[in-house]
Amino acid sequence: PLPLTSAVRLFEDRAMAVDPRFALTPATAPVVAEICGRLDGLPLAIELAATLVRSMLARDLLEELRHRFTLLTGVSRTVLPRHRDLRAAVMWSYDLCDTEQRELWALLAALAGSFDLADARAACRGHLPGERVVPVLAKLVEGSIVLREPGERYRMLEAYRRVGLEPSGSPWRPAVQRPLRGGGRLP
Repeated sequence: PLPLTSAVRLFEDRAMAVDPRFALTPATAPVVAEICGRLDGLPLAIELAATLVRSMLARDLLEELRHRFTLLTGVSRTVLPRHRDLRAAVMWSYDLCDTEQRELWALLAALAGSFDLADARAACRGHLPGERVVPVLAKLVEGSIVLREPGERYRMLEAYRRVGLEPSGSPWRPAVQRPLRGGGRLP
């Protein structure tokens, strides 16, 4: 993920490339910053979102981000398939994970917001051996699926979290009915 200032700059550059009339103004700058924040600073997501300023206002784009996987799709057939849309990029990361990483991904997706190791272990209880949580979590951090935050906290990027909450039919995936809050247990 990019820092917010870099993310806004990337959005502005890509938006101006598709619509030279686009400009960051006192009215649009906070909206663009919120768009970049909701997209977790992911460069591909920001680039895909910025191309939409040709057809909609930034504030409308912000509102439509609740449908991020259907909204953020590319049109170019010359790019790699994993760069055509946000879902494809996230699924490419998912496909690179081994079974334990996918399992932990799904379990951590049930934790809304940031979490610590105790929360991660609680979410995994009965699904993944406790001694495997830290090494598998480290692999998800290496792959930028989970971010290590200041202090001893972690956070899953929202696009990755949403994919982790989707039912897949895999035997190890828990049926998550609602997001857990720190230290909660799976329903």
